[in-house]
Parts: sequence; structure tokens; C-alpha cells
Amino acid sequence: KIIDSTTVIISDRGYFEARTDDVTFRDSVVILDPAYNVYADTLRYNLSQKRSYFLGPTWIVEPNNDRIYCETGWFDQLNDEASFGVNTIAYHENQILYSDSLYYQFDIGYGQSFDNMRWYDMDNDIKISGDYAEYFQDDNYLLATEDPVLRYRMADDSMFLGADILRSFTPKGDTSRAFLATGDVRIFKSDFQGICDSF
Repeated sequence: KIIDSTTVIISDRGYFEARTDDVTFRDSVVILDPAYNVYADTLRYNLSQKRSYFLGPTWIVEPNNDRIYCETGWFDQLNDEASFGVNTIAYHENQILYSDSLYYQFDIGYGQSFDNMRWYDMDNDIKISGDYAEYFQDDNYLLATEDPVLRYRMADDSMFLGADILRSFTPKGDTSRAFLATGDVRIFKSDFQGICDSF
């Protein structure tokens, strides 16, 4: 057990490496902090840098119930930033993001997703996939590039929209999502197809 200002780290087993100032925790690792809780299988924590390294299945849960699952990654407590590796899943309200690589700044609600990104809006049955995306939490704004494709379910059919750049956001004072597509826009639905510069 380690208590570091407002953070408490608990596990079944722990090993301290004095040379590097690292503590490796194994089995039932729990980090309790007012801003988040972490539940991990294995975790390495650097006491001087206040940086956690996730070395196995890990859940990070915020007080508002936003949560992130990862199997590798790190969290820098001093700079309020993190990076997560393969099999990352992030949950925010009605949205889910799957990614092979995710960088996130908690203090400003900004994230970048690299490689094999899939974003879902569960309320509106919308999916956006691609190889790069940026997300701004306060504005509920998603920008997807590198072969992005939007899938929108409509009654008994789906509409697919591909473009160079896809933007998804919720306009101020509205509850529905808006979409903008620019550059080499392609639209496909069972009874409709189209090509245009922007949509």
C-alpha cells in the first residue's frame, strides 16, 4: 500500500526498485484518487514522476462514470495525460470508442485515436470508423480522417458515407448529431448512391 498525497495504491503484492523509484504492483491493484479510480491486474508506478504504467487488463473509472479499458499504456498524474495501446475501449455517456492507440488529456477533454478507430453513438445508432480521429469532449466534437466511413442506420436500411474528412458534433442547444463530410464524398444506401465534394 502506498499513500501519495491524495492518491492511495493498494494491491495483494508489491515490489520496490530503489534504483528507479518504481513500485510494481501485482494482483488486484486499486488506485483511489478523487479524480479517478483504477482497477488493474499489474501496474508499475514511478514515485518521483507520479506516472502509472498499465501492464495488463486495466479499468480507469471517473466519478461521472466515464471509463476506459486498456491492456497497455501509461497515465501521467502530474500532467493529467495518458496513452493507451491495443484493445482500448473508452466509454463516455452514450458513446463508445474502440482504438488500437489512444492519447488523452483529461484536464481539457481532448483525445487522439490512431489506427483502427471505431466510434459509436449508441443513442442514434451511428458508427464512424477510420485510422485517425480527434475528439473534443466539451464540444462533443469528433473529427475523423484517414479513410473515415460513417454508417447510419435508418429504419430497415443503413446509409454509408465515406470522405477525406468526417466531422460529427451536437450543435449548441440541440440534442441530435450533425455531420459534415468534405473531400471525395461517397454516399451509399440500398436505394441511393451519390458522389460530391462536400455533404
